[in-house]
Amino acid sequence: MDSKKQRLLFYGLTAFIGGAVIAGAAFQEQIGYYVRLKGWDREGPARSLSTFLAAGKRGDASTAGRFLGAKDLKPLERDGKWLGYRLQSMAGNQEFLMADMAPGDGTRPTSVNYIYVGAGAAEVTMPDAKGTPIKYRMEMQDGEWKVMEILGGKTVP
Repeated sequence: MDSKKQRLLFYGLTAFIGGAVIAGAAFQEQIGYYVRLKGWDREGPARSLSTFLAAGKRGDASTAGRFLGAKDLKPLERDGKWLGYRLQSMAGNQEFLMADMAPGDGTRPTSVNYIYVGAGAAEVTMPDAKGTPIKYRMEMQDGEWKVMEILGGKTVP
Protein backbone atom coordinates (compact mmCIF):
# COMPACT_ATOMS: atom_id res chain seq x y z
CA MET A 1 0.00 0.00 0.00
CA ASP A 2 1.47 3.36 -0.93
CA SER A 3 1.85 6.22 1.52
CA LYS A 4 -1.03 8.28 0.00
CA LYS A 5 -3.54 5.44 0.62
CA GLN A 6 -2.15 4.91 4.12
CA ARG A 7 -2.63 8.61 4.94
CA LEU A 8 -6.20 8.59 3.60
CA LEU A 9 -6.98 5.46 5.62
CA PHE A 10 -5.46 7.02 8.74
CA TYR A 11 -7.41 10.28 8.30
CA GLY A 12 -10.65 8.43 7.57
CA LEU A 13 -10.25 6.18 10.60
CA THR A 14 -9.38 9.18 12.80
CA ALA A 15 -12.45 11.08 11.58
CA PHE A 16 -14.68 8.05 12.19
CA ILE A 17 -13.38 7.53 15.75
CA GLY A 18 -13.64 11.28 16.47
CA GLY A 19 -17.24 11.33 15.20
CA ALA A 20 -18.13 8.29 17.30
CA VAL A 21 -16.69 9.94 20.44
CA ILE A 22 -18.58 13.18 19.76
CA ALA A 23 -21.85 11.31 19.09
CA GLY A 24 -21.39 9.24 22.26
CA ALA A 25 -20.83 12.40 24.31
CA ALA A 26 -23.84 14.13 22.77
CA PHE A 27 -26.17 11.19 23.50
CA GLN A 28 -24.56 10.04 26.76
CA GLU A 29 -27.67 10.56 28.90
CA GLN A 30 -30.02 8.77 26.48
CA ILE A 31 -27.57 5.89 26.10
CA GLY A 32 -27.30 5.63 29.89
CA TYR A 33 -31.09 5.40 30.30
CA TYR A 34 -31.34 2.87 27.49
CA VAL A 35 -28.78 0.60 29.16
CA ARG A 36 -30.02 1.13 32.75
CA LEU A 37 -33.67 0.49 31.82
CA LYS A 38 -32.86 -2.36 29.41
CA GLY A 39 -34.49 -0.45 26.56
CA TRP A 40 -33.97 -3.36 24.15
CA ASP A 41 -36.64 -5.27 26.12
CA ARG A 42 -39.64 -2.97 25.54
CA GLU A 43 -42.05 -5.50 27.09
CA GLY A 44 -40.04 -5.98 30.31
CA PRO A 45 -42.11 -3.66 32.54
CA ALA A 46 -45.40 -5.08 31.20
CA ARG A 47 -44.19 -8.66 31.71
CA SER A 48 -43.24 -7.95 35.34
CA LEU A 49 -46.57 -6.23 35.97
CA SER A 50 -48.48 -9.14 34.42
CA THR A 51 -46.61 -11.59 36.67
CA PHE A 52 -47.36 -9.39 39.71
CA LEU A 53 -51.08 -9.24 38.89
CA ALA A 54 -51.35 -12.95 38.03
CA ALA A 55 -49.69 -13.89 41.34
CA GLY A 56 -52.08 -11.56 43.15
CA LYS A 57 -55.06 -13.11 41.42
CA ARG A 58 -53.90 -16.57 42.57
CA GLY A 59 -53.41 -15.26 46.12
CA ASP A 60 -49.65 -15.88 45.94
CA ALA A 61 -48.40 -13.07 48.20
CA SER A 62 -44.73 -14.12 48.09
CA THR A 63 -44.48 -14.05 44.29
CA ALA A 64 -46.39 -10.76 44.08
CA GLY A 65 -44.12 -9.34 46.78
CA ARG A 66 -41.04 -10.05 44.64
CA PHE A 67 -42.37 -7.57 42.07
CA LEU A 68 -43.29 -4.88 44.59
CA GLY A 69 -40.69 -2.18 45.18
CA ALA A 70 -42.79 0.33 47.14
CA LYS A 71 -42.12 0.18 50.87
CA ASP A 72 -45.30 2.17 51.65
CA LEU A 73 -47.59 -0.57 50.34
CA LYS A 74 -48.28 -3.00 53.16
CA PRO A 75 -49.99 -6.41 52.89
CA LEU A 76 -53.76 -6.32 53.37
CA GLU A 77 -55.23 -9.31 55.14
CA ARG A 78 -58.73 -10.11 56.36
CA ASP A 79 -59.68 -13.25 58.26
CA GLY A 80 -56.13 -14.56 57.77
CA LYS A 81 -56.34 -14.30 53.97
CA TRP A 82 -54.08 -12.02 51.90
CA LEU A 83 -56.18 -9.78 49.64
CA GLY A 84 -53.71 -7.22 48.31
CA TYR A 85 -52.07 -4.09 49.64
CA ARG A 86 -52.96 -1.03 51.66
CA LEU A 87 -51.46 2.43 51.74
CA GLN A 88 -51.79 4.74 54.73
CA SER A 89 -51.05 8.40 54.06
CA MET A 90 -52.02 11.84 55.24
CA ALA A 91 -54.27 12.13 52.20
CA GLY A 92 -56.23 9.07 53.30
CA ASN A 93 -56.09 5.30 53.35
CA GLN A 94 -56.29 3.26 50.20
CA GLU A 95 -56.77 -0.41 49.51
CA PHE A 96 -55.55 -2.20 46.43
CA LEU A 97 -57.46 -5.49 46.19
CA MET A 98 -55.76 -7.92 43.82
CA ALA A 99 -59.12 -9.44 42.82
CA ASP A 100 -60.20 -6.00 41.55
CA MET A 101 -56.88 -5.07 39.92
CA ALA A 102 -56.02 -8.33 38.16
CA PRO A 103 -57.41 -8.53 34.63
CA GLY A 104 -58.53 -11.68 32.87
CA ASP A 105 -55.93 -14.14 31.64
CA GLY A 106 -54.14 -13.02 28.50
CA THR A 107 -54.99 -9.33 28.94
CA ARG A 108 -52.23 -7.13 27.58
CA PRO A 109 -51.31 -3.64 28.72
CA THR A 110 -52.71 -0.78 26.67
CA SER A 111 -49.48 1.24 26.87
CA VAL A 112 -45.90 1.18 28.13
CA ASN A 113 -44.16 4.57 28.35
CA TYR A 114 -40.57 4.98 29.46
CA ILE A 115 -39.71 7.98 31.65
CA TYR A 116 -36.19 9.32 31.13
CA VAL A 117 -35.99 11.61 34.17
CA GLY A 118 -34.27 11.01 37.50
CA ALA A 119 -33.60 7.33 38.06
CA GLY A 120 -35.85 6.47 35.10
CA ALA A 121 -39.07 4.51 35.19
CA ALA A 122 -41.85 3.07 33.06
CA GLU A 123 -45.54 3.81 33.24
CA VAL A 124 -47.65 0.79 32.31
CA THR A 125 -51.40 1.07 31.77
CA MET A 126 -53.25 -2.19 32.34
CA PRO A 127 -57.02 -2.79 32.44
CA ASP A 128 -58.37 -4.02 35.78
CA ALA A 129 -60.88 -6.85 36.27
CA LYS A 130 -63.70 -4.62 34.96
CA GLY A 131 -61.68 -3.25 32.03
CA THR A 132 -60.97 0.14 33.60
CA PRO A 133 -57.39 1.25 32.84
CA ILE A 134 -55.06 1.55 35.85
CA LYS A 135 -51.62 3.12 35.62
CA TYR A 136 -48.64 1.57 37.39
CA ARG A 137 -45.26 3.25 37.80
CA MET A 138 -42.46 0.71 37.53
CA GLU A 139 -38.79 1.20 38.38
CA MET A 140 -35.76 -0.92 37.69
CA GLN A 141 -34.30 -2.28 40.96
CA ASP A 142 -31.54 -4.88 41.09
CA GLY A 143 -32.01 -5.61 37.40
CA GLU A 144 -35.78 -6.27 37.65
CA TRP A 145 -38.85 -4.12 37.09
CA LYS A 146 -40.74 -3.45 40.33
CA VAL A 147 -44.14 -1.83 41.01
CA MET A 148 -43.54 1.49 42.80
CA GLU A 149 -46.96 3.14 42.52
CA ILE A 150 -50.46 2.01 41.74
CA LEU A 151 -52.57 4.89 40.46
CA GLY A 152 -55.89 3.30 41.33
CA GLY A 153 -57.39 1.52 44.31
CA LYS A 154 -60.21 2.67 46.54
CA THR A 155 -60.21 5.07 49.44
CA VAL A 156 -61.35 3.62 52.76
CA PRO A 157 -62.06 5.29 56.12
